[in-house]
Amino acid sequence: MSTNLELINRALREINVIAENQDASDEQGSQCLVKLNNMLEMWKENGIDFGWYEQSSTSGNAPVPDYAELAVVSSLGIISA
Repeated sequence: MSTNLELINRALREINVIAENQDASDEQGSQCLVKLNNMLEMWKENGIDFGWYEQSSTSGNAPVPDYAELAVVSSLGIISA
């Protein structure tokens, strides 16, 4: 299971906001965590429920199953671009 920050870093790298050897700044992490919470809450309301619950820290484990991480990272990248 990845942390919220690991998912955020992967999404930001995918859209070339940060370099492969960088991590998101605290501000980028906070902003993306809000987007991640909103996105997965919207998915849940539309019937895609991974057991997500609102996250308050980028360092916490992301309640996303391994098989869904690619979809979450890619979608987070799209809404963060």
